[in-house]
Amino acid sequence: MYTFMFFLGIAGYLRHQTKSYRKALKEQARTRELLEKKVEEKTADLKKANAALELLSHTDGLTALHNRRYFDLQLEKEWKRLYRKDSVLADKALYKSKDGGRDQISVNKEV
Repeated sequence: MYTFMFFLGIAGYLRHQTKSYRKALKEQARTRELLEKKVEEKTADLKKANAALELLSHTDGLTALHNRRYFDLQLEKEWKRLYRKDSVLADKALYKSKDGGRDQISVNKEV
């Protein structure tokens, strides 16, 4: 009889612990969802702020024209594009850089 009561007590304790564990898991899942939502919101805010800062860093405050930094970035992008396309201009620039800048390609200047 005492053994039966002992097992009933253990069963009741385990049931209570299981309910507590499930409740804790649900709370943890809810908290994780809220945190993920906050992270997404903050990430979106940071992306907007970074875009605004990039725009500010590429334009002149007085004239609202693109500055030298923007020019350098665009120039680098265009050179990379030329190299990808196997452009003659890119080949010539590469040839000039390899021989120390001396242009050894003869250009016919007939008019």
